[in-house]
Amino acid sequence: MKISLEKSVTVVGVMVVLFGSGISGNAQGESSYGGMFVTGGYTSHKGISSGASSGFGVRGKNLGVRLSYIDNAEFDDSKISILPEFFATSQGKKLVDLGSKRTGAEYGIDFDCYYNINETVSLYAAPGIYYAGYQDIKKVDEGGKLSDKAFAGPTKAKYIPAGSAGVHFNIPVSKEPGGRILVGIGYHSQRGVVFDVGARW
Repeated sequence: MKISLEKSVTVVGVMVVLFGSGISGNAQGESSYGGMFVTGGYTSHKGISSGASSGFGVRGKNLGVRLSYIDNAEFDDSKISILPEFFATSQGKKLVDLGSKRTGAEYGIDFDCYYNINETVSLYAAPGIYYAGYQDIKKVDEGGKLSDKAFAGPTKAKYIPAGSAGVHFNIPVSKEPGGRILVGIGYHSQRGVVFDVGARW
């Protein structure tokens, strides 16, 4: 999923406003509830189809936190060998450098800030940080054709800044005071389109 520069600037602008509102405590539209929810999402990094994410979060009146996991390896782990490079070169074959590739899942944390329009609708923005493992990947050149096998160097950690913005709805499902659920939708720079479902308290 790609997002244009204009949309990126808009998302960042909304995030800044909502983040400041959440930190300051909303002057109006103050919410009286918190909640817990599960979160899921989907994206595609550089054309890789595996981009599902999952996690859980907790929110209060104005602030919250969520932990997430993204299964979006840039390179297929099943085709990577951690054997030393000399093993391939000793067979008289050339290694072709493919550069630094993402070869594992991402883990991250987001800090949600809510602007409560009313008791039912809350806008949110969330700065976050995500961990991803990268490796230097080389493939074997077999007579001008790259093999399916690849050789990987040691894993290098990268910490990626992230951001998101979206909306939460506090939906009544019964006449009981606590009979409400939380439903949310938003966009995350690492997780793509995200959905939240949970319960309020």
